Amino acid sequence: MGQSASQAGPSLQGICWPAAVARPVGCCLFTNPSPHVPDLDTYSQAEQLATGAVPTWDSPDIDSNAWRPFKLLPTARVRIRNLSGLTGAINAQVTFSTSALTVGLGLQRVTRGIQVVSLAPAGQLELTFDLPAIDHPLGLFVDIAHPYDPRLINNHGARQVFELSTRSEGRSIPLLIPVVNQSSNPTSISVVALPTDLNVSITWPSSFGGSFAPLEQVDPTITIGVPTYLHGTSTSPSRHDVSLVARRSDGSLVDGITFVVWVDD
Repeated sequence: MGQSASQAGPSLQGICWPAAVARPVGCCLFTNPSPHVPDLDTYSQAEQLATGAVPTWDSPDIDSNAWRPFKLLPTARVRIRNLSGLTGAINAQVTFSTSALTVGLGLQRVTRGIQVVSLAPAGQLELTFDLPAIDHPLGLFVDIAHPYDPRLINNHGARQVFELSTRSEGRSIPLLIPVVNQSSNPTSISVVALPTDLNVSITWPSSFGGSFAPLEQVDPTITIGVPTYLHGTSTSPSRHDVSLVARRSDGSLVDGITFVVWVDD
């Protein structure tokens, strides 16, 4: 990280400086910090957004459930990497947490486990964390910390998925999604749908004034419409994803979620 420039001080005119004295050879040792540092990584939705890509919250680095029907596995498998091919990462801390109750945007999190691991240069690890024995989706979150990793945008990843089926829910699917301001200050939070081949509308309650009070939860209605030209069968469904992203008024990321819609009719 660069240092800020020094502020302009008093004028130096009129000051008499002592004569320069030759420095004895070998009196001082100058060191430069190594340019080689670890770069710990997991699939990061924030990094995808920053590069202009369309992220998914069906993280390829977190395995946690079976599909059709959705069922949480007993353990989650989490992959992390060291992208540096030159420098290992000693004692990296990996924190695994889940949302407290269900999936949503900005929900309170519960720490489920912390592991301290080391990765060789260009190394990869798969870690396992126990999941609660419940029969509904949870938000899953991975946070990596290391004191010498200067690139933090790829140190945080999430898996928040919710399964839907046109055979079960129809082709116009309304959902109430909790959105929470976890801050102790009032703030604005916007929720938008990322590009998809399905139709998505977001309707906020009429009583909502547009700004969240501290710790306030508001439940907008997300309506997902499946075009009539999309078809599948129960044995060969067509998968279509809808991802929502929530941001604060300053543009910072709050959370996201991906709805996996199986077109099976």
